Amino acid sequence: MNRRPATELPPTRVPTDRSDHSSISIRRRLLLQTTGVALATLIAFGAATTVFDSIEARGRTIHDMGIRTENIALNASAAVEFGDAEVAQELLDTLRNDPRIIAASISDLGMELASFGDAPPPPLAPAATAPEPTISGLRLTTSAPILAEGLPIGSVTVIRDLSDLREHLIHRLALGGIVLVVAMAIAGLLAAALQRRITAPLEHLAEIAQRVTGSHEGSLRATKFHDDEIGGLTDAINTMLGRIERRDAELARHRDELELLIAERTADLVEAKLAAEASNDAKSQFLANMSHEIRTPMTAILGYADLLLDPEHSADERADCVRTIQRNGKHLIALINDILDLTKIEAGKMTVERVETDPWQILDEVGSLMLHRADEKGITLVVENRTPLPTRIASDPTRLRQILVNLVGNAVKFTEAGEVRVEAILVDGESDAPRLHVEVTDTGIGMSPEQASKLFRAFTQADETMTRRFGGTGLGLAISRHLAELLGGTIEVASTLGEGSTFTLVIPCGSLQGVEIIASPEGKHRRATTEVTAVDTLERRILLAEDGPDNQKLISFLLERAGAEVTIVGNGRLAVEAALAAREDESPFDVILMDMQMPELDGYGAARELRGAGYPGPIIALTAHAMTGDREQCLAAGCTDYLTKPVDREALIAAVARATQPDPDRAPARG
Repeated sequence: MNRRPATELPPTRVPTDRSDHSSISIRRRLLLQTTGVALATLIAFGAATTVFDSIEARGRTIHDMGIRTENIALNASAAVEFGDAEVAQELLDTLRNDPRIIAASISDLGMELASFGDAPPPPLAPAATAPEPTISGLRLTTSAPILAEGLPIGSVTVIRDLSDLREHLIHRLALGGIVLVVAMAIAGLLAAALQRRITAPLEHLAEIAQRVTGSHEGSLRATKFHDDEIGGLTDAINTMLGRIERRDAELARHRDELELLIAERTADLVEAKLAAEASNDAKSQFLANMSHEIRTPMTAILGYADLLLDPEHSADERADCVRTIQRNGKHLIALINDILDLTKIEAGKMTVERVETDPWQILDEVGSLMLHRADEKGITLVVENRTPLPTRIASDPTRLRQILVNLVGNAVKFTEAGEVRVEAILVDGESDAPRLHVEVTDTGIGMSPEQASKLFRAFTQADETMTRRFGGTGLGLAISRHLAELLGGTIEVASTLGEGSTFTLVIPCGSLQGVEIIASPEGKHRRATTEVTAVDTLERRILLAEDGPDNQKLISFLLERAGAEVTIVGNGRLAVEAALAAREDESPFDVILMDMQMPELDGYGAARELRGAGYPGPIIALTAHAMTGDREQCLAAGCTDYLTKPVDREALIAAVARATQPDPDRAPARG
């Protein structure tokens, strides 16, 4: 039987030829909205500056003409008082040199003494104060009284042509139009580059999901754009599609063989056919769910990013937009991490540690993290111990925390009213095999036995109505059970439909010989009301080696805001030179943050060179890779710690603080 080779689908745009505005693709919508906002902003700014400039120019002209008219009136006082028309005319002739002055006159008590141009008739009785300037068409008329001993004896009237102001306005409008065209071209190019960078990979993944869901073509593969979280998700989806394709091919092969022996093997043929259909349905359902789960947070991220561009939004509204984008970004990262974890589990590459772990701290952190979600739903969350607990056990704190966050998060999600209770119990604490039981009990919707039997299958929830009502991919419990088994334990469930559920995590504690077992830290009862304490100010000198300008700006901002002094270099070669130079100047950096993917010399090579030169200081790896073996590779190169991107502020500051704490027993890492 010939098998078709896996087909890698080239990145193409999702068709958007429907007339409904809501059917426009994310790519085109982002481009249109970005350039539209830029156009509106530029037009508004250009109109405002043009109007302001015109008003300012006219006001300046009126002011200048008023001063000139008043100067003529002041100098003409003697000429009017003695009726000297020749001197008065000489004063007016000083205005003839200005081509914009089209008429002027000097009068004394209703009689014109001197004038030129089409001057208006003199007033019969001049006022003691200057009348307001008047504008008629393109003519500005200003007048000023001629005073003698404080009494009006005449007046001066000057008429100026305003055609130059109209020409100035036309010139400004033409210049503004040119600037608008150039700015729109630049904005369009920038918007096009931005949407290609952000939306192309996600649109491609969504298209793959739609194609496979609609055609069941397991041979399709997604194209990997970048080595980031979305690239990891692409690898994970391609791995799963490959396994599904191989599974389908194997089932097809068995089906062909069974068809040759149809008379004897009818029952086996039916069973294989049903299994194949179930496999296709699971694949289609998973990809449909993934398409929905990816598009949902991305819709919120892109939509609220557009709202941030609205100049009419208040500071509070903009802050709310940022929080929404941040929340959906974290949800998208959590989804990607779940896919990567499941891929590692299915590939047999997931590993766990067995180190000293404080169960009190784990319970406290999970309660603090989940308390906000419970408060949002108006339900009570209680974290407590039913028996005294050891101050330390042998386990993996990261995976234990991940399991409990999954269990408590599910309990909160499926509970509409009532409470979620987390209770820790030490079982057989004095035996050779003590175990820690953590029971997560909720008053939620509960499950039937049939629904409970499907819980721990990947990509499966109790039934399809759960997915539509509560969302999710059905990965959390499957991953949690795998992790519990890797820790040497298990997860059990007991549930009653309509009354609630209890999930029980059981893990071994390791030997508790010599370990203190206490009822509660500091004699206080633990509940989920603990607040996270703030990290102390980082008064550290930090060398940041990072080639991405955006990451440079973000990471340095987070560190400097925490009180650190940050020096930035753009590649590993510069990092080695800066670190060694600072050591020679007897002012070494307290810690180096090293991006592992850089030009000239990458982070792995830079760390090895520094350790080879005897550099003893801490080096923290920063990498977008989060697959099995990446941490070990960084540590083997000479790094002392490991952080994944996107960078979490609290994790970053905690890692720097931890790396720079005095520890006389710590030996420097060697490459």
